[in-house]
Amino acid sequence: MDLLLLYKTSYLLTAVGGTFIAIFIFSKGVKKRFNLLYALTNISLVFWSVGRYALLFADSFDSALFWGRFLHIGSILVHLFFLHTVLIFTKKDKDRKNPLLFFYINSLFIFSLNLCDMLFNTNFFLSNLAPKMVFPWVEVPIGLYNLHLINEIVIPIWAFFELLTAYKKSAGILKAQLRYIIMSSFFGFIGGNSVVPLIYNIPINPVFVFMVPLHIFTMAYAIFKLRLMDIRLIIVRSITFSFLVLIVTAAFSAISALIAYSFTNVAGLKSDVISSVLVVTFLVAFYHPLHRALERLTNSFLYKKSYNADELLDKINETILSILNLDKLLAALAAILSRAFNLEKFSIVLFENGKLKIGCQIGFEEQVASQLINFKNIEKILKNELRKIKGTLVMEEIKARYENKEFIPESPELLELLYRNDIALVVPLYIKKQLIGAAVLGVKKSGDLYTGQDLKVINIIAGQAAIAIENARLYEEQRKFNIHLKNEVRKATKDLAAANKELMRLDDAKSEFLSIASHQLRTPSTAVKGYTSMILEGSFGKISKPVKEGVEKVFWANERLLNLVESLLNISRIEAGREDLDIKPVDMAAIVKPIIEDFKIKAKEKKLKLIMEVEPRLPKAAGDVSKIKEVVSNIIDNSLKYTNEGEIMVNLHQESQSIVFACQDTGLGIEPDDLPRLFNKFVRGKGMMQVHTEGTGLGIYYARLLVESMGGRIWAESPGKNKGAKFSFSLPMADKSKARRVKSG
Repeated sequence: MDLLLLYKTSYLLTAVGGTFIAIFIFSKGVKKRFNLLYALTNISLVFWSVGRYALLFADSFDSALFWGRFLHIGSILVHLFFLHTVLIFTKKDKDRKNPLLFFYINSLFIFSLNLCDMLFNTNFFLSNLAPKMVFPWVEVPIGLYNLHLINEIVIPIWAFFELLTAYKKSAGILKAQLRYIIMSSFFGFIGGNSVVPLIYNIPINPVFVFMVPLHIFTMAYAIFKLRLMDIRLIIVRSITFSFLVLIVTAAFSAISALIAYSFTNVAGLKSDVISSVLVVTFLVAFYHPLHRALERLTNSFLYKKSYNADELLDKINETILSILNLDKLLAALAAILSRAFNLEKFSIVLFENGKLKIGCQIGFEEQVASQLINFKNIEKILKNELRKIKGTLVMEEIKARYENKEFIPESPELLELLYRNDIALVVPLYIKKQLIGAAVLGVKKSGDLYTGQDLKVINIIAGQAAIAIENARLYEEQRKFNIHLKNEVRKATKDLAAANKELMRLDDAKSEFLSIASHQLRTPSTAVKGYTSMILEGSFGKISKPVKEGVEKVFWANERLLNLVESLLNISRIEAGREDLDIKPVDMAAIVKPIIEDFKIKAKEKKLKLIMEVEPRLPKAAGDVSKIKEVVSNIIDNSLKYTNEGEIMVNLHQESQSIVFACQDTGLGIEPDDLPRLFNKFVRGKGMMQVHTEGTGLGIYYARLLVESMGGRIWAESPGKNKGAKFSFSLPMADKSKARRVKSG
């Protein structure tokens, strides 16, 4: 094969392909930096390929030198623009701005040198070409030309590194797009730079130049097939522009002829200037209305429906805010989206108790819908597929990737079934990362693919719809619950009436018990106490020692019974709310000191120290004097019972808005397991029965009831068995103005 023919064909195809891509991008619009830079990359590639192509036909040194400098306009800029395009696509342009700036400076510097050579015939950049191998003219690198070699080597390596790094971290459509960009870039740089060794006198024939057109075709595939750039508007604009040119040309010709005829034959005047003015006026007046009319006609012809994204989102937002009924909400969403995207089919499916149910549907045949929703393990397949894709399932892309063996779906059978039934998108509906369902969109009536803007809008709507659907579900559950609650309340009201009667009966029974306990138990016990004390005092004559010991046991047993009855009566009164309290400002020190003095005798008998400490200028507490005395006596008495050696320290101090009484002993201590239940009724610590058999387990519980009834709290602390215990209770201050501030943290 003639190698020169191969080079000529490759350069020509590259020039034509690059021109087509650049025109396409500019026709679409270059508001996005990626689109603009890729368009400039292709324009630079066109300069390079045209220059290389012309260089093969140059018949003189001057002509060859011109085309050599011409091709380097593209060669210098194509590397720079490509690098910037890659950094933007991989979102690394901000992180790599300093090295990118270096290449901009380097490229623009050598570009300026080359431009000077072209315009002023200087020799800063390229001054010589010579025949090499089959080529009639090849650059001879001298001096500053070598700066271009930095771009030709470093930029491709850097760009491929960024692309491969991004490819490893990507998924879904982005991964597919990156794959084709990498392939395209490989073809472009291997083919384009294959001539570099020959420039530096390395005798390698650049046969890989045929790869450069492959770069164009690979990127064209990515643009059209993988939505690298949206193609929706190009068809409409092309047809509109063609019609517009045709109509304007025809109108211009007709109006010019008519005006020329009228002014020349009727008025006898020379009409060129007048007719031109009238035609321009016509064009200015009717251009925009004509353009809009033609665009609407083109849309209609191609079955397209334009939508305004902001207006659509506003309408969706208004709908989800105004409808709470789930069925009506789903129907409204289906109607709006079907009209906006001109869909043949639309459905929303929802998970209910792990099963997939159809919420609403438009355009699906009953048999098809049933076949899809009852597909074996569809719930598991759908969840796994959406988790794998991490976004919307675009069926066209997934099918293409599956056929190219780039993607393995959870179920190829389901994929084929969806595709065969014209399903285009499956959009997940998430609430806090939990999949609640999916929106299923069919193909557009126009046959168009969904554009990047379409997918962005649909994903925004999916997020809003998921929240609205969840709210509607909660509303429905609340409504059903309210109905159920009304029925339950109605039923419970009847039950409560019966229960109230029963409670009144039980209350009467309790009152009767208290009366019995008060009179029937206390009366004989009091008599027993009186008679036994008289016997012991000798009122009935002298008794023998064995009899006296027996009577003493009866006396103390009766005393415990009276204490138990009294405790039960006191507790019952407090629990029933019948205990009268005389709450007033009290001096805690004045209350506690006499009690301490009374207990000192008992402490001395056990060889224990009983010490009291009072904080100076202690404010008054709010409480009932008699109840405070009972609580203090109970706590100190307990400490004395369960402390065999050491001391008992009583302390009164202020904490914030409370006055605290604390009694620390060195006695038996409390097991950690006993602390949480210590203040309950009939509870005693482990091992206490062996130390003090007469305890009832009601004293501490009664103390708790008294303290809480006065608005305070009571608690106990202990490091463990045989390490002592500390019982404390607090009462609110009588004068809050004397409260101490508590530091935060």
